[in-house]
Amino acid sequence: RLLNLAVEPLARLLVWLSEAGARLPSVAWGEVGWLGHACWAAFVVALAAWAYAPRRLKHTAAAALTAGGVAWAVPAPLAPPDVWYLDVGQGDAALVRLRGGEAILVDGGGSPFSDFDVGERVVLPALRALGVTRLALVVATHPDADHVEGLLPVLQELPVGLLVTGPPTPGVALDAELRRVAEARGVPVHVARRAERLSLRGGEVRLDVLNPPADASGASVNEASVAFVLRYRGVARALFLGDLGVATEPELAVPPVDVLMVGHHGSRHSTGDALLRAARPGTAVISVGRNGYGHPAAEVLERLEAAGARVLTTQRHGAVRVGLAGAAPVSWLVRTGKEGAHP
Repeated sequence: RLLNLAVEPLARLLVWLSEAGARLPSVAWGEVGWLGHACWAAFVVALAAWAYAPRRLKHTAAAALTAGGVAWAVPAPLAPPDVWYLDVGQGDAALVRLRGGEAILVDGGGSPFSDFDVGERVVLPALRALGVTRLALVVATHPDADHVEGLLPVLQELPVGLLVTGPPTPGVALDAELRRVAEARGVPVHVARRAERLSLRGGEVRLDVLNPPADASGASVNEASVAFVLRYRGVARALFLGDLGVATEPELAVPPVDVLMVGHHGSRHSTGDALLRAARPGTAVISVGRNGYGHPAAEVLERLEAAGARVLTTQRHGAVRVGLAGAAPVSWLVRTGKEGAHP
């Protein structure tokens, strides 16, 4: 009987909250997690208790209400990061989401042969949908349009802590434009060097730079790509290669990793046997769209299969998320309306 008496006012309260919330401006919180949802449930119960409690209990209910609201509002800071390999067509863009609205963006795609603005139309909406409000790092692996053109609107619209690039490339207009926009926005630029470490969150998240070498003056744009290993709590998790090729791969100190972003969209000149023997990835993601280059090459797919890697492509599967939870990552696919997509 007492339960029945409580249900009606609680239901009225929930309806009022939902209607009031619908009238408010929306905010992207990102993923709250089970703890956040539990806090939200406690918040609703405490609010109902405060509304209907006797006067002597209102202070206790108010304290619970405040604690629950604050706990729910702050996304779980201890949750492990996840990596989103975005579907940007024939290009690269990957997001390492650190929770709390912060992230690392590795390249931003681009459409060098069309007027379609990948950064404005794909990357920025994806960041907003995933609750990203600040980029701790933006990594521009090399100044090809299909990798960095989409970074320009991102730099212009979101706060960025640091832009990490390869060596300046004289005569490449897009490289100069990227650096100009960063300077105009007050974003410091750091030129990556082999064997250095870039740490975030007290070292919990770390980028171990594998390429370019200190002197990359004789290297092509592709071979001077910024390549790095993403570590979480000291464990090597993900390898990013940009458009690096087999000519340079044997020089890299590659550790075993859980997931590999396949070099150069699956070009037959990248992701060689030596690299795969060292990396031993459980999952390989190829960021690729319709193209006339033969990407991904049959030879690369065969090498990945022989290495025991599960292969996912953004062309077939859409965006791919890899969660870095537990002893090994849990990977699954995010359906984007593409036919044939399946786990």
